[in-house]
Amino acid sequence: HALEMFAAEHAGRLLVVEEGQAFCGFGAEVVSAVHQAFEGVPLTARRIGAKPHPLASSKAAELDSLPGADTIVAGVVEMMRQN
Repeated sequence: HALEMFAAEHAGRLLVVEEGQAFCGFGAEVVSAVHQAFEGVPLTARRIGAKPHPLASSKAAELDSLPGADTIVAGVVEMMRQN
């Protein structure tokens, strides 16, 4: 988690992107670890994950359910507007 800690400490923001669902996923654990490491320090953290529906059986449906560049950019823009 060293890279995430460094980035969060210097930027005050953390965006975790994963192919799995964001709820109770790996990203949730990363955000939790960073928040615990910087307790009392203002930090904006967000998670972006797959859309909350069953895994797709076709490649096109799979790509539609995973976070893409447009979703990631929108998440970054949203975080930057909040501060």
